Amino acid sequence: MKIKKTILFLFSLLLCLSSCKDETKQEHKDSNQSHQVELPKQTANNQKKETLTKEQAGNFFPKQIGDYKLINIEDNLLKTNGIAFGMYIKGNDYDHSLTYTLEDGNRKGSAILKNFEDAYKTTAKGPEGTEIFRKERNGYKTIAFLQHNINRYSISFIYNQRFRLSLDGVEKPDVLWTYFKKEDLQKLNTY
Repeated sequence: MKIKKTILFLFSLLLCLSSCKDETKQEHKDSNQSHQVELPKQTANNQKKETLTKEQAGNFFPKQIGDYKLINIEDNLLKTNGIAFGMYIKGNDYDHSLTYTLEDGNRKGSAILKNFEDAYKTTAKGPEGTEIFRKERNGYKTIAFLQHNINRYSISFIYNQRFRLSLDGVEKPDVLWTYFKKEDLQKLNTY
């Protein structure tokens, strides 16, 4: 029951983060211009691309991650919010689960790139019982959330200046990071 509440909380948190809109005031535009230069700009070619389809998202998720097997793909939020989840379990033990989240930033109103970049640059601390670590791994900026009291950890990063990928589970962030495989990520290169 505790793990279900935790997973529900994390899904809610991810949904809230992904649904944030970039509603910057005019007065902030000038101060953010240098920040916008640092962020990758959408090219005309990128803007013509469509958000991932259910089939494309389904093909992305690996059938197995380490000892964890894929049991479900939740793609109901893909069309509206650009989010799909892959649920994995270790053996038949639901207390040892992973959630692989794929967020497509190529949709109108999406602010996942900006929100991630802002979260990476901030020095804000997480809620009580949560540690946040920002670290560059293999050339990618990553953000890791550690919740030791409930034994849940997550790590996320931006891939191809379009997709935010996250893994959430009972493994520590350094172990979770090893589950992101180059061959899986390359599936997103054609979109």
